[in-house]
Amino acid sequence: MHLGQRRRRDDPARGPAPRHRSDGGLGAALDAAGTGILNQGAVSGKLAGRAPYFLTSLARTVRSRLTWLILLFVAETATGTVLRYFEDELAKVVALSFFVPLLIGTGGNAGSQTVSTVIRALALGDVRTRDVLRVVRREVTAG
Repeated sequence: MHLGQRRRRDDPARGPAPRHRSDGGLGAALDAAGTGILNQGAVSGKLAGRAPYFLTSLARTVRSRLTWLILLFVAETATGTVLRYFEDELAKVVALSFFVPLLIGTGGNAGSQTVSTVIRALALGDVRTRDVLRVVRREVTAG
């Protein structure tokens, strides 16, 4: 802003006037980083916002993970299809071996989601180490 120039007021046509943040914009960067971490962990939806860990309903937690888990389940099912293609070579293997990659993959995906969510909650101060049993109970229930 130049000397003598007046600061513009909020104008619906031009949007709100720029505001100075006391954190120098760091808050927005941290919010974006937190959302990025959750997206890397295949967690989406409103849970990827800044809702405190224990204030997010269990239903919302499950919904935020469900889409990704279903997509990953389908991808892992493709692995089973590939194994069936080589069925003659695997004739000596128990039939349940088709589901082993599916179970391993889904377990790993669910674990990644849990780790992403809990580490973010710890970093933001939503969860403390004394909340371990509460977090474990919640995560076991959520899947």
